[in-house]
Amino acid sequence: MPAVDTIVTEAEEYGFTRFSTVRKISLLNKAYDKIMTTHLWPFLEKVATSVSVSSGAWSVPADMRSIISVTNRAANFSLTEETPEAFALRTAEHGSEGATVTSGQSALYYRVEGGLPGGAVTNWPSDSASVHVQYYQDHAVLASGGAEGTILIPIRHHDVLSYGLIRELYLISKQYDDAQAFDGLFRQGIRDMEADVFSTSIDDSDLERQFQINRGLSPAVTEEG
Repeated sequence: MPAVDTIVTEAEEYGFTRFSTVRKISLLNKAYDKIMTTHLWPFLEKVATSVSVSSGAWSVPADMRSIISVTNRAANFSLTEETPEAFALRTAEHGSEGATVTSGQSALYYRVEGGLPGGAVTNWPSDSASVHVQYYQDHAVLASGGAEGTILIPIRHHDVLSYGLIRELYLISKQYDDAQAFDGLFRQGIRDMEADVFSTSIDDSDLERQFQINRGLSPAVTEEG
């Protein structure tokens, strides 16, 4: 049985047979969306080796959610992101002069307008050189019949989706005590996934430093520093 349907079937073992499959898939996607928007998860990283550019405008991959890095591999040059406001000011200051690359030059900056996914990305100066882009992908809606590969969460953490779906089903059934119990399992499942997927790239000292910065505090000075 496909992975998505297996998760729905498991929920039916708790007595939720009166809800249609369509309704349960909708609630499953609600839980999935909550998980996927908690972080820019490492397993969402993706590479587009050759994004085409025409007169500065990208052919933006449909699943691009957030850009990590942009490189013109032919020129061995990385592009820097600017805000639309800074980008517009730069163009206004230079006018047409310097707005298009000349021979031997590469675009230096890029901007995102309208947000991702779905927004536009433009280079400055304007060029038509393809770019290598590392980015975080957006997650697609899960559908009945979907295989394991359609669920971007690592297979070892698929239980968290089951907990989330069952929680949603208990909530709409107004069985709030049971919903609270599965809410705890759902949240713990997300914490377990955080500890797992971030453990190789973020250690405790880095996390604590980032927490202090986010709170507006100066990072603690170590004995070495």
